[in-house]
Amino acid sequence: MLPALFSLGWLPPGQYEDGAYIRASTLKLLASFRLGESMELLSATLQDGGLPKTATNAIRYLLARRILQPNGISSLLSMIISSEDHGSDLLDRYEQITKLLSTPPRGIATDEYFRTIIPQMMRIMTDKASPPAHQRAISFALSSFVSAEAQPVVFTTLSSILFAAFEERDVAHESETNESYSPMESIGILSTFLATAPPSSNKPLATVLLTPIIERLYSLLYYLDTRAISDPTEIALCKGLVHSWMKVTADQDVCDRLWSIVQGNGGEWVLSGTDELRLEWRKEIQQPTLTLGDLSNLEVDAMNLNPLNLRPDPVHLITLVQSVNRKDVASSFFIRILSAEFESLDGPDDSTQKLLRMQLMYQLQKRLPSSILSNPGHALAFVDHVLTTTTSTTTKRKPPSSLVNPVESLRFISDDKDMEEQEDQVADILRTAVDFLLSSLEANPEYVPIADDPHVTRIKASLKSLELHSSMALRQAAREASLVLIARQSGASVSLSSSLSQGVDDEKKKSSREVYQEALVLLQDPLLPVRAQGLAMLRHLVEGSSSSSSSSSPSSLSSSAEVIDSALVPAILDIFVNSVQNEDSFLFLNAVQGLVAAAQRFGRDVFKRLIEIYSTPERVGGGMSKQELDVKLRVGEALGEIVGRCGQALGGYGQYCLLAYPQMASLF
Repeated sequence: MLPALFSLGWLPPGQYEDGAYIRASTLKLLASFRLGESMELLSATLQDGGLPKTATNAIRYLLARRILQPNGISSLLSMIISSEDHGSDLLDRYEQITKLLSTPPRGIATDEYFRTIIPQMMRIMTDKASPPAHQRAISFALSSFVSAEAQPVVFTTLSSILFAAFEERDVAHESETNESYSPMESIGILSTFLATAPPSSNKPLATVLLTPIIERLYSLLYYLDTRAISDPTEIALCKGLVHSWMKVTADQDVCDRLWSIVQGNGGEWVLSGTDELRLEWRKEIQQPTLTLGDLSNLEVDAMNLNPLNLRPDPVHLITLVQSVNRKDVASSFFIRILSAEFESLDGPDDSTQKLLRMQLMYQLQKRLPSSILSNPGHALAFVDHVLTTTTSTTTKRKPPSSLVNPVESLRFISDDKDMEEQEDQVADILRTAVDFLLSSLEANPEYVPIADDPHVTRIKASLKSLELHSSMALRQAAREASLVLIARQSGASVSLSSSLSQGVDDEKKKSSREVYQEALVLLQDPLLPVRAQGLAMLRHLVEGSSSSSSSSSPSSLSSSAEVIDSALVPAILDIFVNSVQNEDSFLFLNAVQGLVAAAQRFGRDVFKRLIEIYSTPERVGGGMSKQELDVKLRVGEALGEIVGRCGQALGGYGQYCLLAYPQMASLF
């Protein structure tokens, strides 16, 4: 009977004279039933496929009005979901419920509609008597509302209810429905919500829901972890939410929020109240004021504890990072701390924050030594930033001698002391950056820097300038880093060429490439004797081809030319030329011997490279530093050794030697 009543009673005005009477009678009939029964009747009527559009709209409107009543959503769930529904049937029911709940009735504002139904949905989620299928239906609908992002009021209303306890009490905003929960009740609702909601096709639901409060959620976890009387179930729920967020959220977003916690944005939780104790969040953190006495009284194992009560607790925070087992997060976070330490040099720095950063770096290196070095790309970007910024800043701080005021130049005692301290500090930063680059490359032996990467190009140029730095330790680290970068890129290019090579001489080339690759591995070792052995292997490789090429037989000369792959020659010369500038005598002598051997066959390339270094205008001009002079002397010694070995063959390289005379004459 209802399909006919709706079809006639809701026709457009003027089409049926008794329409108003039928409408009133139909509404009176529906009012005689209980809420759930009337909703079931309306839902069954809506399934009739022959209804006109006006009747369908009327039924949907009446259903929506009943949903807005105090127990409307609960009645809707009981009507649609049956205890016999399973699998795909339940999914169809959830989608049907979501469609009904997402459509506000005509005449009711969308904001008002969602502010009315969301508190009802929250009550079903928290009611222990609610069937699990009903809670899953609510989670399905809410996740669809939040993920769609079509109605911002949904997330705003949901946040005002769930996150009210995560605001300071004097600034907390009570929702219009006066619905709010305690911190632990909110955590319970969020846990149930995330556990029963379907996977999201857009951003993970945990990311959307928890990102606005993750700093405060972490501080709540710390509060629960550090109280002996905390409920283990509450700790598990809170930790589960933090873990879920950290595992599904993008690494850079996690790093940004972790750094926000380090900066104190997580606040702290305290028990307050006179008649009844309640857990409240407070924005301000009471950080300790450190004195020299506090630092001097620290015990030996202080780095493994938190005796100074730093907030956040470095051990607790890094243990949390360790527990989620995300190397990308650990690497990004470590670099973020290093960047902050570097940036703190440009202005005054709080001693407590500096100690906190030191503790965090120590804990990361202790607990996650391999993870913090797992992303060489991040390391390259960070080192490029530090080297480029520090070099440019240092250059700006040093005015040309022609611009120095003669009167100011007399004030040399205090100024020189300050300058030396500043230079030592900058050298320490640069050394840390270069060592970090070396450690990252050593921890990732398969990683090959892209040759045309802007970071790599700038780092190479910076390392070249650092090879002339006044700090010996920094010079050695820069040369080692340059050598490792050359070896990595050379090894990759040779591997590519070997995969493309064809011909009868492949076996001879293959043998030389194997020796070369083995030498490259040794050259990247941090131990000097091992690197020297790598140079010796390259020298023996070149000597083998040189001795073969000196044969008087034309046929043997032709065959020996293929003993060493020609693709290896530029990289081998790069390695020898880089090492001959090293201050360590062990590496220097092996590099000289290698260049002497290479000159027997590749004399033109060797002379051209060494003379270019020895006689460039920058290196022979006035104002040459001690480090530049040392480099010239070592390169000159290598040239002298090569010239002595060439004998009468030196005439073939006269054109390269003559290029040096005009520039060398400027010295006299």
